[in-house]
Amino acid sequence: MHGFSSHTYLWVNAAGERFWVKYHWRSNQGEANLTNEVATKLAGENADYHRQDLFEAIAKGDFPSWTLNMQVMPYADAKDYRFNPFDLTKTWSHTDYPLVEVGVMELNENPTNFYAQIEQSAFSPSNMIPAPASRRTRC
Repeated sequence: MHGFSSHTYLWVNAAGERFWVKYHWRSNQGEANLTNEVATKLAGENADYHRQDLFEAIAKGDFPSWTLNMQVMPYADAKDYRFNPFDLTKTWSHTDYPLVEVGVMELNENPTNFYAQIEQSAFSPSNMIPAPASRRTRC
């Protein structure tokens, strides 16, 4: 499955320049979807079907990967863009802000301690290293 950031993120470079960023994770496996009937059946039989499928694929060496691309908008462009660039119902034109390939994420190892390696991290902002006070910006 492909993944996209609905929200827009503020990035600040070492020179203090600010940019608005959107993420685009493109599956290198392609996309595969379930019919409503199959999804309903699987949900009743195994609510963790997708998690199990991922675990089993990694265990047998079929490592899934995604290519990360980003759209980068200079900070000042947001003020005069043709629509509100923070509107979750709109997408930025690739002509205006082309995709920039950043790299590939590959899942090549299953967790050995689910709580410590998955649940505890939770991608909570409180688990992130704070930016230095000199780099913090109020939006």
